This record gives sequence, C-alpha cells and structure tokens, in this order.
Amino acid sequence: MPTIKAGEIAGEVSQKLFDSTQVRWPPEELLKELSNAQRSIVGRVRAAYAKNEIIDLVAGTKQSIPAGGEMFLKAIRNMGSDKNTPGIVPRRIPVSTMDNNSPDWHEHTPSATVKNVVYDLADPKTFYVHPPQPSSNRGSLQILYSASPPELTDENDVIGLDDTWKEELFHFVMARCLAKQSGEGDPEGASVYWKLFIEGVEAKKAGYQFASPAQFAEMLDK
Repeated sequence: MPTIKAGEIAGEVSQKLFDSTQVRWPPEELLKELSNAQRSIVGRVRAAYAKNEIIDLVAGTKQSIPAGGEMFLKAIRNMGSDKNTPGIVPRRIPVSTMDNNSPDWHEHTPSATVKNVVYDLADPKTFYVHPPQPSSNRGSLQILYSASPPELTDENDVIGLDDTWKEELFHFVMARCLAKQSGEGDPEGASVYWKLFIEGVEAKKAGYQFASPAQFAEMLDK
C-alpha cells in the first residue's frame, strides 16, 4: 500500500536542484511532473497501478473494465450472481484461437458461469466471456485491470504507485527539471537521470511478470 507523500519526493528534488525554497521549481510544477512520472511508469509497466475488483457482468459476451481503467489484465475467478460466491478460474484464450476453433461462440447457450475469458490486444479496455451471459441472473468476475493513477495536486497527496517506485519517480522528475532548466538546460544531467529512470523501470518490470493478455499472447507466438 502506498505511503509516500508527493511532497516528500518533491522536497528531495528541490534539495538536489539547490532550490530548497522552491522558487525556480514551484510545488505545482513538481507535482505535475510527478503525475507525469506515474503515468509514464504505468505506460511501461501496466501492472504497476492495477486494481483488483469484482464486477457485474452484462448480458452477452462483450464486457468492459470499470471506468478509468486502461487495460484488462486477467480474470481471477467467478464470483457468482451475488458477487460473493467464489467459483472456477476461467481459462484465458486469445480471440484468434476462439474464432478459429468455434466461429459461432458468441451464440452459444448462455451461462452465468464464465469458463473462458477471450481478449483482443487491439481493444485493451474490452474482454469477452464464454459462454455468453444470460439476460437475467447474470454472474460476476473478480478481475485485475490497469488504471490511470490519480493526478497529484497537493503535497500531502499520497503517490498512487507502490513505495518501491520512489527512486524511479525521483529520477523522472529530475530529468524533466534539468531538461527544462532556464537557458539551454542541462541536457547531460537530464540524460543521466533519464537513463537511471529507464534502467530502474526495466529492472522492476520482471517483478510484475505474470500471464497478462499481452504476455500470454507473446508466449503462444513463440
């Protein structure tokens, strides 16, 4: 659970930039860059800001992740029509496999229990369930999906990402500040911090590896 406040990272950046009074780099600008940093990390590691929720399913096969979501990651388990009854874990199947093996799968006999979750990487906010959900007494699923971190607008706001991302957030903001410094900026310093940011993100990426739709598709292609 995140515990670090935005002001803590902003303060460290200000100290490093010899701007402890935050005159050159006011708090609102540092907060804006911290928000950009969070989005940049999530854009590279979708599971860095993931939500685990139980959602009601709608009739038919086509389903959507909750508002504010960016990408469907995985279905964890069926949760019954009451959203409180754990059930089977659906299998993950790429849409191309489902379409080739059973072209009429959208028209199969409805059932509230999801046996297969079908996805198309070209439509990351949508997923499909099989069998189709009935028109009434529908089921629910516990899912994991990537979302967009909330905007940081106050130094007391807690960052949305896990505390382990603190260094990467710091490096990102330093890189952006040095790149935009008055005059011609400090491109060499900005480059050093940007490299640290990318290296840190790539190093942590392995810790978030699980068979998400994109990763599962990659494995099937090998």
